[in-house]
Amino acid sequence: MDIPWLEIAGLTAAALSAAAAAGSWKSARTSNATAVTVARIEQDRWHADLLPKFQISIERAEGDRATLSVRLIGPLPLCHLDEIRIVIVSSDDMSRIAHLAGSPLPGGP
Repeated sequence: MDIPWLEIAGLTAAALSAAAAAGSWKSARTSNATAVTVARIEQDRWHADLLPKFQISIERAEGDRATLSVRLIGPLPLCHLDEIRIVIVSSDDMSRIAHLAGSPLPGGP
């Protein structure tokens, strides 16, 4: 009885190749998941880095008038913009009558 060494070697090589392919596939999936996570972190960092920072001051003039000054102070990549639009709306749900803290509001429960 002769031992078929060539067949055994071929089957062993095929089994090792299949194991290596499975390991490579698992490694590629892990690498892909890591790349997606890093890309998300970088996108969040870019978004945070490009968030505009304003210096806002209100100077009282006469009566019920005031001057609102808005200055863009950063970040530097936003300084090339031609315009930034800011909309100021009056809030109709606010009362202009001063109330002491803890006192009932008109129209409240």
